[in-house]
Amino acid sequence: MTDDRIELNGMDAVLGAQTRQFKTVFAQAQQHLNTVFGMEMVELPMREKVTIQQKRAAAKSQSQGQKTTSSAWILTSTLPPRFRSSDVLPPPQVPTAETEAQYAALYTFIVSCIMLSGGTLSDSRLDRYLSRANVNEITPFAQSSMSVAIDKTEKLLKRMERDGYIVKVRDNSGGDETIEWIVGPRGKVEVGDQGVRGMVKEVYGEVEDQKELDRRLERSLGVLELRQQENNLTGTNGRDSRRKRGGRETEDGDVGEQQDATDEE
Repeated sequence: MTDDRIELNGMDAVLGAQTRQFKTVFAQAQQHLNTVFGMEMVELPMREKVTIQQKRAAAKSQSQGQKTTSSAWILTSTLPPRFRSSDVLPPPQVPTAETEAQYAALYTFIVSCIMLSGGTLSDSRLDRYLSRANVNEITPFAQSSMSVAIDKTEKLLKRMERDGYIVKVRDNSGGDETIEWIVGPRGKVEVGDQGVRGMVKEVYGEVEDQKELDRRLERSLGVLELRQQENNLTGTNGRDSRRKRGGRETEDGDVGEQQDATDEE
């Protein structure tokens, strides 16, 4: 998939001296995109600050009045779910539709693993998940035309980093270096909770207790905790204050925990 991010820093070339009309022009462009093409511009979120150094740098930037938005946008579909099939929205044709569909499946799988693990995933656990999915060392593209473009797992992950789907975080604040993976800006927007739910339901297929699967899935994604916090504005107790994404603890029966149990079998 090509990098579809759009930087708005060069809008002077479009608006000329009428830069103050940006909001009006942008709103009209959004309306046109929605009504004619079934799409809209969505600003990518800022990258998460995970390490102590990153958090300190972010706090310093805010205190100095520096920008707190990414200024990077992508086009997303506004079509109803029933029209978001591959027949209506096929993958890009470059280099081939098959290649891009495989790439989309892989970054959706990796983003889902990270989100179901509470928002962070250690490098060793990611490697185990990729090994179980037969992506370790040589990707599934090895026997196809993609073998030249993407052959090694490391190159695949670097491409996903470059495209903004995942972020590799190195931290040596504790003395020993640790490597973890978090979801990148595009992963949050293009995959997100809905994409994870869709992948999990495809993997599990038809189950006897769909409500129980949905409950476990929401708990793994932190949805239940967020709802609980919204309904408990007066304060939090020890249970409610569990860390969410970026370090949220998983509970018994979470989909993320079931991944670990399956991995150890």
